[in-house]
Amino acid sequence: MTQKFPFKLIFFLIGFSIFILIILEADLTNLINRLEEVTFFEGLVLLVVYCLYFAADSMSWLYALPSSKLNFYWMRRLFLIRMVGEAYNNITPAASMGGEPLKAWLLKVNHGVSYTESTAGLIISKTTSLISLIAILIVTLALAFFHPSLLRGEVASATLLVFGTLLLVYVIVKLQRNNVLTKIFKKLEDKSKLVRGLGLFRLASEVDQKFNNFYSRHRQQLFFSTIFAGLNWLLGIVEIYLIFYFIGYPISFSEAWILESLIQTVKMLTFFVPAAIGTQEGAFFFGAIVLLGTSAPGIVAAIVRRVRELFWIGLSLLIVPFMRNIPKKIGERGH
Repeated sequence: MTQKFPFKLIFFLIGFSIFILIILEADLTNLINRLEEVTFFEGLVLLVVYCLYFAADSMSWLYALPSSKLNFYWMRRLFLIRMVGEAYNNITPAASMGGEPLKAWLLKVNHGVSYTESTAGLIISKTTSLISLIAILIVTLALAFFHPSLLRGEVASATLLVFGTLLLVYVIVKLQRNNVLTKIFKKLEDKSKLVRGLGLFRLASEVDQKFNNFYSRHRQQLFFSTIFAGLNWLLGIVEIYLIFYFIGYPISFSEAWILESLIQTVKMLTFFVPAAIGTQEGAFFFGAIVLLGTSAPGIVAAIVRRVRELFWIGLSLLIVPFMRNIPKKIGERGH
């Protein structure tokens, strides 16, 4: 158990409290009736859409790893590793090994990808995801401007959010291109014998070299990583559109676009809340009020997505015993 655990536990409890308050705000009888309207076939459709969503994100990650091969076998490997890593991210908020380090570790021990490259690849894929999110938010801004239910103040807030995200991405890319990790760990090594003994400066230097090499020599892969990250966001919008249709509250595709943009932005800003519990539901709740004038469909849609997420986590955990060289205990590290 790490020192960060109490803080994550507090964030989880706060988020869970928000989740409960939102559920209690709804008419539970109507909520249950609406949930029962989602048939097995419709649930299967949502699962297929999410599977494609996951595949697009895995392809974005694949293009961010120069040593990997662009074929089905590598895509399948990353897909399965990402399933397990994301499941660990969601169920082990207090673990010493989170989902991201676990992904890098599995790539190393099973497929020979160095920690430096896998770390750089994970960060680059997160960056391309943010870059594509900017494009999604710019379209969201245009849609919001013409939506009759949105006030000027809300559109102005959305505009600030887009520019804030753009600034964030610029800073992240700038940090990656300017050897910031190397500079930080160089200073730490100068002040600490412990840091010097761990050799973190060398690792940071290698990661920075991977950044510079990728951005200067693999621009085509950077482009396709961004494209697949954008496809990932679009499939999330499709899922929102289908959820509202299946629960009997059909919305336009533009409204689904605006709502999903709000949800993902809230999740990005509240990344410290495990599994986005409460914050995701809050985005559904307020988004439905603004767009539709009532919170009820937002609450039902939030529950449907949460059930799908729990099912996917369960499915991901089922494949853990079939994966080679995975920690037997949460937090166990390979040597």
